[in-house]
Amino acid sequence: MNVPIKIVTTKGNDVVDHLNDVVFILGALVLVIANGFFVAAEFALVKIRPSKLEEMVRNGRPGANSTLRLTKRLDHALSARQLGITVASLGLGWIGEPAIARLLEPVFHGVGITTPVPMHGLAFAIAFSIITALHLVIGEQAPKIQRSADPIGRPWPARFHYGFSTRHPTRSSGC
Repeated sequence: MNVPIKIVTTKGNDVVDHLNDVVFILGALVLVIANGFFVAAEFALVKIRPSKLEEMVRNGRPGANSTLRLTKRLDHALSARQLGITVASLGLGWIGEPAIARLLEPVFHGVGITTPVPMHGLAFAIAFSIITALHLVIGEQAPKIQRSADPIGRPWPARFHYGFSTRHPTRSSGC
């Protein structure tokens, strides 16, 4: 016997509303981390010395060969990383800001701000500030500083290139 599954999405259902908020907040955090991943990959490719990379290839370090190929096709590799950064950033603004703004609404009601225009304006300003701070610190500066100081580190950002090519959607950047 098949029983159809209904997803409750009626307005005013507190459980569904809170679950949606949690999912969107978690999604925003995933997008901040994804943005940082692509930034780290970009800086790993730009900052690594070719002589060090060639030494790593000779020593058989995993991922060094594909990273060396990527550095020889830097224009395509960087374009793919920029695409990842852009998509993650746009997604972050799209789902993160409204989710945080919705979570702030009860706080405003608690302090007596119930008029929609000021409440939504304040919620937007605070949410935008939080999302921007997370994006800049975790999604941009931390990976940039880490990869600038140690471009070799763990090779995963430079090796993660399959599926993110601007010319071939399922292959690496021409490598």
